[in-house]
Amino acid sequence: MEKLHKTRAIVLRKKEWRESDLLFSLFTKDFGKIKAIATGSRKIRSKLIGHLSNFGVIELIFVKGKTFNRITHSYLVDAKYFDEASFKYLSVVQELLDASLQQELKVEEIWKMTRWVQDQIQKTEDKTREVLLNIYILKLLKYLGYKIDTENKRYNQEIGIRVSEHLIELIKKIQDNKSPDFSINLKDNVELSIFLKKYVRYFFEKDIKSLRML
Repeated sequence: MEKLHKTRAIVLRKKEWRESDLLFSLFTKDFGKIKAIATGSRKIRSKLIGHLSNFGVIELIFVKGKTFNRITHSYLVDAKYFDEASFKYLSVVQELLDASLQQELKVEEIWKMTRWVQDQIQKTEDKTREVLLNIYILKLLKYLGYKIDTENKRYNQEIGIRVSEHLIELIKKIQDNKSPDFSINLKDNVELSIFLKKYVRYFFEKDIKSLRML
């Protein structure tokens, strides 16, 4: 008998797979990032696709496979409905996670931070969303083990952008702050946004397409 695994999950990406299936990249609370096939989910009558199409949190039941896992059930437990502006910011979060997480790397802090930023993006206005996203990116890099070294002033040459002492201090304070709540004025956030867009491209060695849309 196949062993069923149950967890909470956020959909990061999906693509067509074979004639009637979809292949999902999912960030799960208990197993980290996994890939799983939803059999028959491209069919009109599929019961899975409705739950897997929302930006919220789903309860996922799946069976582990040799190549890909197979989704057996999914239930939407925390729906998120975003306007066009907030959708752009959430897309960045999804793409960053999909690009940065290794398969089945479980980091509890990343799950908590992702849930936090999802909730906050839904509640706040556009300018504040950019502040939230920047805090999230800095925390994500830290939890992945790639905390920005504020003692090393190499960024001017390697990334190709001048970094002020003030910005370095701001980055240090955000990274060292245990709580995600942090106040940044809009002028500082503009400088931080320019730096992080270049740093993320440098770090991942490719463009994060959704980040260019902001």
